[in-house]
Amino acid sequence: MNIGFVGLGKVGTYIASSLLREGFNVTVYNRTPTKAKQFAKKFHSVYAKSIQDLCKNKKIIILCVDTEQAVETLTNQIKHYLAPNTIIIDHSTINYEISKKIHKSLKKQKISFLDAPITGGQQGAQSSIGGIMVGGDKETFAKTKKIIQSYTTTLEYMGASGQGQLTKIANQICSFNIKQGLLEALDFANKYKIPRKKLVEILLSGSAFSLQLTKNLQSINQKKYEKERHYARKEIGIAMKNAKSKKLRLHCTEQLAKLIRT
Repeated sequence: MNIGFVGLGKVGTYIASSLLREGFNVTVYNRTPTKAKQFAKKFHSVYAKSIQDLCKNKKIIILCVDTEQAVETLTNQIKHYLAPNTIIIDHSTINYEISKKIHKSLKKQKISFLDAPITGGQQGAQSSIGGIMVGGDKETFAKTKKIIQSYTTTLEYMGASGQGQLTKIANQICSFNIKQGLLEALDFANKYKIPRKKLVEILLSGSAFSLQLTKNLQSINQKKYEKERHYARKEIGIAMKNAKSKKLRLHCTEQLAKLIRT
């Protein structure tokens, strides 16, 4: 299987290198060409100098980029060079409405599009990817299932185009509110000089237990975690936009959105 891969950040590098280890023929492309060259040298693969070069003889193109604008720009470029019956898998996190628009546009050219955002994030991608949720045509998902399973522990087909992105936002609403709860607990403990390691043992033993706690255990014990405060600003923004379109109140997320704007 010949695969073209775009986007070599931490997550993209993990996925592309996993595909190579599984025996797939992978050609990489990056908007910063030096990253593609470095990847090709390190993992003994091929890199493309242009989008046109990337698309030659490819059945599947995988995207893993940061922004909605990047996804739209890349798909608009790629569609000119792909043959009918090819597939684009997008692992970026974007608004579901954009995914649906791209899906509809590509379908006119008989190119399939799957929105397949990822959980686990930058930190998780150093060793594994948590999960992938997929929206799009079920037949297309069936064709790509074994490929995606080669680099994730959890894979779920969520339904029609856009449903993968909506599932990711539901996941993020839960995730960043748990993180905020943990930060506030640590702030409270610091004010009252509660011993950190003893506090952590208690948090790990009961209902406060969470992945946010376990995966950040070292920085929490060192009292670094509460100083960093990295918020998923893009995802919070998408969540608020999606909720507003359905006249849905997300009270905790609304407060968090106000907090990060201050």
